Amino acid sequence: MKYFVFVCVITMKMAILTPTDADVRSEFRSNIYKHPYPSYLPQEAMGNLLHAREHNFYEDSVEATRTFLNSIANPEILSEIFATRAEGDEPTCYGLVLKTVLATIAGIPYARQIDDSSGREESGLLRGNFYWLGNYYECFGATNGKDITTKMCTAIFAVGPNTTIGLQLGVCFPDICTEKEIDVLLQTLVDPNMTTIHITTRCPKPVVFDALNITTIVIFSLLGAFVLFGTIYEVYFIIQRHTRRETGENEGENSRQLSVLSSLSMSFSAIKNTNTLIDVTQKDGNIHVLNGLRFFSMTWVILGHTFSLSLGLTDNTVDFADFSLDYGSFQVIVNGVLAVDSFFFLSGLLVAYLGLREMTKRGGKLNVPLMYLSRYLRLTPTLALTILVMVSIAPMIVEGPLEPVAVEPQIDICRKYWWTNILYINNFYPEDFAFSCIPWAWYLANDMQFYLLSPLFLILLYSYPKVGLGLMGGVVLASSAIVGSLSTHFGVYPNSLVYGFLMRLISQAASLSPTFNSTRSDPAPEGGGNDYFSDIYTKPWCRIGVYMIGMATGYILFVTKGKIRMQKWFVTLMWLAVAAIELAVIYGWTGTVMYSDIGDYPSQNLASFYNAVCRPIWAFGLSWLTIACVSGYGGPINSFLSWKFFIPLSRLTFCAYLIHPIVLTYMYASREFELHFALNIMIYYFLATLLLSYGFAYLLHLIIEAPVGGIQKIIFPSKKRPEITSEKCKTEMNGDAVVVGQMNRHVDNVSVNGFASSSLRSEKQGIENAIVLEDATVIDKL
Repeated sequence: MKYFVFVCVITMKMAILTPTDADVRSEFRSNIYKHPYPSYLPQEAMGNLLHAREHNFYEDSVEATRTFLNSIANPEILSEIFATRAEGDEPTCYGLVLKTVLATIAGIPYARQIDDSSGREESGLLRGNFYWLGNYYECFGATNGKDITTKMCTAIFAVGPNTTIGLQLGVCFPDICTEKEIDVLLQTLVDPNMTTIHITTRCPKPVVFDALNITTIVIFSLLGAFVLFGTIYEVYFIIQRHTRRETGENEGENSRQLSVLSSLSMSFSAIKNTNTLIDVTQKDGNIHVLNGLRFFSMTWVILGHTFSLSLGLTDNTVDFADFSLDYGSFQVIVNGVLAVDSFFFLSGLLVAYLGLREMTKRGGKLNVPLMYLSRYLRLTPTLALTILVMVSIAPMIVEGPLEPVAVEPQIDICRKYWWTNILYINNFYPEDFAFSCIPWAWYLANDMQFYLLSPLFLILLYSYPKVGLGLMGGVVLASSAIVGSLSTHFGVYPNSLVYGFLMRLISQAASLSPTFNSTRSDPAPEGGGNDYFSDIYTKPWCRIGVYMIGMATGYILFVTKGKIRMQKWFVTLMWLAVAAIELAVIYGWTGTVMYSDIGDYPSQNLASFYNAVCRPIWAFGLSWLTIACVSGYGGPINSFLSWKFFIPLSRLTFCAYLIHPIVLTYMYASREFELHFALNIMIYYFLATLLLSYGFAYLLHLIIEAPVGGIQKIIFPSKKRPEITSEKCKTEMNGDAVVVGQMNRHVDNVSVNGFASSSLRSEKQGIENAIVLEDATVIDKL
């Protein structure tokens, strides 16, 4: 029980503040909650550090420790405590704790094991080590063989009630003790009046097979059985077909009778779906450069989350802060949020490009209800299954001292708000982003809402191109103006600056610097903790600008057929300019972050202007890259991004996006000890997360995504067009980009509102069911 000693000392000292430091630090505390990372990532960890650094942890600890040791080692004092608390409370827990304390003093092995497994003072406090987790599995093995079995809980010593911000200590208690009973005991020992310290205990909950868990197991079992049956059926079908061919038997009538049943069965076949996934044939009409963009955007997202999720779990957060300040390359991690904008751009591009092609084939008609239904049916089953994994499967497989803090709150939230994800309104409700179920799904809500608006712009682009482009340009400007205005209203600074100032605060506080040498007298901007996420970051009117730029790019590619011809000097100038601008978006604040002290931040107007234009500028750079590559001016960039190796990986991006935070949660929350930050360790975790995420994405693709796509084709079969005479219609851009291959049909060229269009059908397969984007356009789901 000596593990309470240092906690008492540390937490009681949290009430001592240096007024000058507190005033300066409080100015920046609100800003740390505005950085563009979802609140489920580093926000809580940053709060931990700021609260810890605001208080003096380092004085007068020796004498206080001795006094507390004398108290905790005195069974008479504990007996008085238990007697006082026994009234109205279940005494069994306290009796067993007293028995354990006495057994510890007597040196009985099981009690010594309990004491040895509990957390205690560790080195590295000055470097941000506030996780003293103890030995998780040693605690579970402690028993007297009679009435005492144990569990490891996490006690949070904080400055406020019901919070996870504070020093976290592993405490080994008899497993009959409830969280409330442990709270009462620890609070009585440390601060009975709750004047400065509030203790909140989190214990792992036993896995209970309730209706939801049983339903989840049944669903996964059925899906697995369907996949197994479909695979066996395809093997049988292949053998039968081979046998009939050898015997010369006519299988036409029998095949027609079983066509629907065969298609339904084979929709679940692992063989068929795997062959489709790994098919690297460069299909007619695809924009091949997008495959590489999809994969690397997903890799960027995983890289950013690998670092940011670890921040709240390291025993050397100050080293993390120093690293982020010393290396300008860290801005790639901080600005990883731009990868999400890349997905918005690609989604808008494909909706416009493929939508206009389909409208041209159908004479300008657009089946909007079918378009919406196909989209919803294609995305929702995979999303719903991911929620089930988070709520039911994750608690079964994640085990460790951090599981009660990292996993259980998210489970409670999802049980209450799962329906907002299924309706794609989770970026509006609940209003507090911190209470979102699987918070990373905010992107899907935005993308679905943009998709609901896309028919309006498609119709305008088809019938009135100038009006459509003008309206889209107005939406981009309006979105940027809204972002800038809200940034000014809430005092939101660019992500790089807020993140950098926070890291500087942590780093300087570690050296016990008496001041922060601020050279500015104007106060830091004010704003609520979740203003950025709830009112700016996740709202569609703040993100639609990039989507519109993507749609405009898709329109340009459709109209020009990739035949844009440019002078070499212009191409060279554009590549240099775009590269410089895109690098400036990522690294523009590097000098300020690395070399400016806290308080030397730019004006709010400049910060708001950057917030307003950075994402549209990023999208314009992607637009140039796509147009240049499709038009034959991409050179080695196009060759690399169009590499066939990226095709299967790009098809898994949707599932990888959904599953990778759960993989990271498992890897981090299942650790028995806190994580130690080092670059090589983070590289290991990043590569492992990347590999595991795509591995599980493949499984998710096999059991739900691919089968749902196959069933959709059966429910909504494409209409066959009459066969027409032969004519070669071939559009080719340097052998890359978009290719319309040899077609055995007549092409009736007509004029549609100022641009030529052709009634074309792909040689192998068309774009079916309005804009039912198939495996070649998986990014539209993301």
